[in-house]
Amino acid sequence: MHSPESRTENTIDVGLEHRLTALSAEHDPACRILQASAASEYHALCPEAVKSIRIGFPADEHDLEALHQIRLDCSGPDFQTEKGTPYLKPLDESALLEKLPTSLVLYHRDDPIGTLYFTSLEQHESTGLIGGFAVAPGHRNLRFGRTLLHACLEKMKSLGFQRAVSITAAPAVKKLYASCGSIDENGEFDDLLETSRHRFYPEETGDVLLYVFEISEK
Repeated sequence: MHSPESRTENTIDVGLEHRLTALSAEHDPACRILQASAASEYHALCPEAVKSIRIGFPADEHDLEALHQIRLDCSGPDFQTEKGTPYLKPLDESALLEKLPTSLVLYHRDDPIGTLYFTSLEQHESTGLIGGFAVAPGHRNLRFGRTLLHACLEKMKSLGFQRAVSITAAPAVKKLYASCGSIDENGEFDDLLETSRHRFYPEETGDVLLYVFEISEK
């Protein structure tokens, strides 16, 4: 697989006539998925709600504080299990810093509002793990999360990945993942799933699911 490319930015502008324009480095696949999905995902949004959206990759260090705050905002009581376990795996700033080279950032009006990262799974050929999926609470239910996920899958595909997996217990994220991928039914990633379940209470582990995305088919 190829190394992560130099930073590219993909911008979608939603104007008064719902015109969508994508600006990116030439042939950037992340731009293509944004452009393709934008018409169906953003045409119904009020233009006052979405002025400018762009995806940045890789994440910059100057965004680190904002990304850390997004993660904190997505770890409060509204984003936890009934027993108080955060859906989002806790990471301190030093750990988050290590993720920046493979992190995507979703910007709205130049402010970071969402992020995720991916890593290679050495024990599973051509497969990457998506983690840290977070969209700021004030920007949910606007399909920003779907756009971020699609951009990540396209970026991973451009780097040579054929599959991606991601683990979550969050109901809203499960709904998104189910619409883009499928639950691991054959147990291929049971070791990874069991490791992720360790931070949850025993009675919560059944809610923690692993989803598989077949990137090569996209």
